Amino acid sequence: MEKNSLQHENTTGGTDHLGRQLLARLQIRLHKMEVEIALACIGGFSVNLLQLMEYSKLPKPERPDFKDLLFWLPYLVWPVLSGVLAFAYIESGISLSPLLALNIGLSAPLIFRAMLEANPMKPNSIDPGDGA
Repeated sequence: MEKNSLQHENTTGGTDHLGRQLLARLQIRLHKMEVEIALACIGGFSVNLLQLMEYSKLPKPERPDFKDLLFWLPYLVWPVLSGVLAFAYIESGISLSPLLALNIGLSAPLIFRAMLEANPMKPNSIDPGDGA
């Protein structure tokens, strides 16, 4: 009977060790995902900072109203959408390097604008004629 209990302990210990290894791998993967998403968010935010720097070159009468809350909305929206896009890449099985994650964040505003402008419900521009 002692032999069976020893085998059970070895099996349980082995399973426990395997579980700890899997948990450690999962924690490493989650940490990597957090870094990738954070870099994408930083990229999305930095696009806004570049635009803000461009406003400093304009004469004061032509500058936007910085007191308007709608002016600051992209500073929240673009980083969040950049993180969502990076998450979609990661969940699709694409491995992101830090540079690629940052690049996705930088290009996310352009990607989402292009998606919004590509309206699939737009009527056809080709007129088939009266007989069609």
